[in-house]
Amino acid sequence: MTDMNVGPRYEPFGWHHWPEHFFMSYQFRRALGETQEGGGAVSEVFQAASRMKPGDAESWHAEWLKVAERNDRRGDQEEEAGHIRTAMNCWLRAADYFRSAEFWLLPADPRRLATFDKCERASRKWLRYLGC
Repeated sequence: MTDMNVGPRYEPFGWHHWPEHFFMSYQFRRALGETQEGGGAVSEVFQAASRMKPGDAESWHAEWLKVAERNDRRGDQEEEAGHIRTAMNCWLRAADYFRSAEFWLLPADPRRLATFDKCERASRKWLRYLGC
């Protein structure tokens, strides 16, 4: 007999992706919620989460970083091709994913500032075209 309470599920306070890791599940829900305003894509958020080891801050950082960098590069390519709105969408998602990648890094971790800098650069690229 299987335990019905094991695995991802909806709770009264929201989606619980990793029931045994409440705070990481909360941050996952935060990223998922930001998709509503363009700060992510539902498929990308679930893609990153599907490759993470539950409760593991290293895999959290690595998987968000992969999705962020892919979006950042695509934004640059779309800008080069003259597809500014698509580029902006990519950079906005990249900035949010970089923020997620940075979240669990310890204050003294040198990757923390480097990841935040990437977030800021993606944000600035997006902001260049905001009024257009």
